[in-house]
Amino acid sequence: MRNSAILKKICVSAMVLLGSGVLQSCSSIFEYEGDCSSNWRVDFRYDMNMKYADAFGHEAKAVTLYAFDSDGVLVWQKTEHGDTLATDDYAMTLDLAPGTYDLVAWSTCDKAIDCFAFPKVEEGKTTKPDLICEMNRQRDEDGKAFSSRYLGSLMHGCIDNLEITEVEGTHTVRMPMVKNTNDVRIILQHLSGETVDHDVFTFSITDQNGILSHDNTLLPCEEINYRPWRKETISTSTGTRAITEVGALIAELTLNRLMAGSDTKLEVFNDKEETVLSIPLVNYALMIKGHYDVMDDQEYLDRQDEYNMTFFLDDDMQWVSSHILINSWKVVLNDVDFD
Repeated sequence: MRNSAILKKICVSAMVLLGSGVLQSCSSIFEYEGDCSSNWRVDFRYDMNMKYADAFGHEAKAVTLYAFDSDGVLVWQKTEHGDTLATDDYAMTLDLAPGTYDLVAWSTCDKAIDCFAFPKVEEGKTTKPDLICEMNRQRDEDGKAFSSRYLGSLMHGCIDNLEITEVEGTHTVRMPMVKNTNDVRIILQHLSGETVDHDVFTFSITDQNGILSHDNTLLPCEEINYRPWRKETISTSTGTRAITEVGALIAELTLNRLMAGSDTKLEVFNDKEETVLSIPLVNYALMIKGHYDVMDDQEYLDRQDEYNMTFFLDDDMQWVSSHILINSWKVVLNDVDFD
């Protein structure tokens, strides 16, 4: 019995020492949970937003994770979906042998599943450049590409050179996700407050952002004409003592990823096919970046997934280009030149 007790003490001491060694050797991105076997899993985290709060469970309904070996060849993939993604302790188990891997993840909400296409992959053959995400486009009578659908939420994440070891314990790797889809709400409001007829105006945003690479950069793509999936005339009451009815026209569009430096153009036309306004959307969106924490242009575009832009019309139904409201911030325009 005495020998048995001594052995138990030695075993416990060895486990404590081993656990201490593991804790000291783990990278800061791992959370060691004291397991006696070697388990690896991925925690998907979407806090690349303006609130800096994790919203992965709210935005994602399906996620697929791909693992590539050191030669860039696919060796493993796994898809999980449903309400389990929204649970507090959700993480995807990695069934990988010890080695070094690059991980790539794509996630979608229910709405986005039919809006984006991913290639059929085969373990041992598919390479990272093969893993692209292509937005499904519609075609007009001239064969030109357009999109007039609500695209929902599409997110991407990647981790390079992840070393899977046989070190005991449960190791949780955090996968940062970036949301690519953006909701743009264009509001036309008459200075006089009179109703703006939704049949008079058409809206268009053009970009070449229909194909994303495995690293979430844009690949060469035809020009896509984004059109509203919702267009509606609304009225609201303003004032305290004297109540005034104000009418406005709202158009909502969803775009794929916006990139700093891209030539994304927002245009509004009247029923005579005259241009009411034409602006470089990305440049205008960045005008209010200074009201938030210091970040570079691309980080701001990746964090901000909703843009509300209010334009005011004069008696001739032309844009009064002296100012614009962007996400409730008033921007005064004085001979703006983006060249």
